[in-house]
Amino acid sequence: MSPFTLIYLREVRVRLRDWRFWVGLLALPLVGGALFALPGLLRRGPQPLTVFVVGDSTLAHASVPEVTFQLIPFSAADSFKAHLSPNQALLLYEADSGPTPRLRIFSQEGLSPMQEDALRGLLRQHILTQKAQQLRLSPETLAYLLDPPKISFYEIAHKKESQKGLATIASSLLNSLLYLLIMLTGYATLLSTLEEKSNRLAEYLLIYTSPEQLLMGKVLAMVSLTLLQLSLWAGFGVVALRQLPPEVLVRFGQLASPLVWGEIGGLVLLGVLLYAFLYAAAGATSDSVTELSGLAQTLQWPLVLAFILVFALQADPTNPFLRGLSLFPLTAPLAMPVRLLFGMVPLWERLIALLLLGLTIGLSWILAARIYRGALLLYGQKLSWRAIWHLIRR
Repeated sequence: MSPFTLIYLREVRVRLRDWRFWVGLLALPLVGGALFALPGLLRRGPQPLTVFVVGDSTLAHASVPEVTFQLIPFSAADSFKAHLSPNQALLLYEADSGPTPRLRIFSQEGLSPMQEDALRGLLRQHILTQKAQQLRLSPETLAYLLDPPKISFYEIAHKKESQKGLATIASSLLNSLLYLLIMLTGYATLLSTLEEKSNRLAEYLLIYTSPEQLLMGKVLAMVSLTLLQLSLWAGFGVVALRQLPPEVLVRFGQLASPLVWGEIGGLVLLGVLLYAFLYAAAGATSDSVTELSGLAQTLQWPLVLAFILVFALQADPTNPFLRGLSLFPLTAPLAMPVRLLFGMVPLWERLIALLLLGLTIGLSWILAARIYRGALLLYGQKLSWRAIWHLIRR
């Protein structure tokens, strides 16, 4: 068995035995499952809202299980207002305030958003019904007048209906997941290198293999484990999507073609490979987790900035700044997948992004190998930028 294969298998075995790997692997599915299940577990049954009404006796007939209206005299309004309890509110109905009555609603500590929405919908429907009766309009005529137009936008180039709202939600989730995936893989590579360096295991490994083989075996092992992590997360995502209504599932299926999803997966793997090489080099130039070199501290900033800027600019996929982020190799793994979901990326931009990313990975491999060769056996010091530059030039 070749030294490279031994290094690869050893790294995979060590990571699989490390509890931190399993925490990172299972944290997202467990937290996501808890978020799905928690509302149902905490639900204590419906909490009806009681609204005391001053000024409109007809509202008593508009009660529903979620909201109950009770008419009280105007003289008792101040007393009720001072002694309101949770899930109670006071409504002052001022019919003489103009063509549309003015409604003022008081509660002790504020209503929940769901209660406000339910109450707002009931009151709006009640006022519209009153106006329809005054104008002698039938319920069918009123429904006809209030029925909004059904407007759809179609993208001729992609032969499908535009789904910008759904694409925005999906791109936000994708941006967060890719950021976590790349950062977790990078830091795992950094910690693995630091462990081998601090306990001097690297000295024994370098007896049987070269620094380049040690680096490549470690990085490919990390990428393989990332594929395992990505597969588990994708499986959890499929299970979560199956809980959605069928019409939403159909729209998700139309969001992007299998070819686009394959391209996104390729960008993710290339991004993981790039940052694994860079973080491996950063680990070799550091002394410990608390004594990181300038390279290790700098690597996180391109990802952090890309994560923030993609969130801010994803509503406008044609923004020149977002286009620049999708072409720059250190930010392309986060920015380009978001643009691909919106279907607004010319073929030449996609090819250039892949080409630049591939060239950067090759360059990072060369730089990381040189740093690994010169810095892996340097103990008790974190290298300065000048020392790192000297290792690269050697």
